[in-house]
Amino acid sequence: MTVVVVLLSYSIARISELNELPSGEFSTVRLNQSGDELTPISRAEVADVCVSTLLDPKASNVLFYISKAKVGIDSPVDILQVEKTSKFNGLIRESSLQ
Repeated sequence: MTVVVVLLSYSIARISELNELPSGEFSTVRLNQSGDELTPISRAEVADVCVSTLLDPKASNVLFYISKAKVGIDSPVDILQVEKTSKFNGLIRESSLQ
């Protein structure tokens, strides 16, 4: 008898509202794990983040909210002004939230 274990990874991205505005700089996208102060975001920026979750192992098993950063907010965890490959560093994996 052979036992096969299949582990699935997931990323759940939530948004407040989509708009059709052209996307801006990626550094203006805000990823966080609370649904506070969400703002509308363009479809192109959401698509960019979703594709990035497929390429970054740090984006597995996480739930996060995507919104536009508000001008003047300066939090290094919320506004990820770093290269795209490390934008998921500030997120906590679901298995760690017990």
